[in-house]
Amino acid sequence: MPALLSIIGPLLPYLLAGIGALAGFLAIRHSGVKAERDRQEKAQAEVQKKVEANVQKAVTQDAVIDAKVEKQIEDIKAEAAPKPTPPDTFRF
Repeated sequence: MPALLSIIGPLLPYLLAGIGALAGFLAIRHSGVKAERDRQEKAQAEVQKKVEANVQKAVTQDAVIDAKVEKQIEDIKAEAAPKPTPPDTFRF
């Protein structure tokens, strides 16, 4: 054990400095990754908002078209319905 300490002892400050530099590098890298992830989430949220707006617009237009078609169906049914025949007024 003393032999190991005699080898590591002089190198200990350099090892700690290397570990600190590595930790700093990883922290900076992590903050960059987090910033990029946040940017992507914001962009995705904006796209999602646009998609939802387009879907809502399509649903509204579909409802308008459905109402027009229903009205046309009712008009066709009204025209196709048998009309009552007037009573026969001819008498002998």
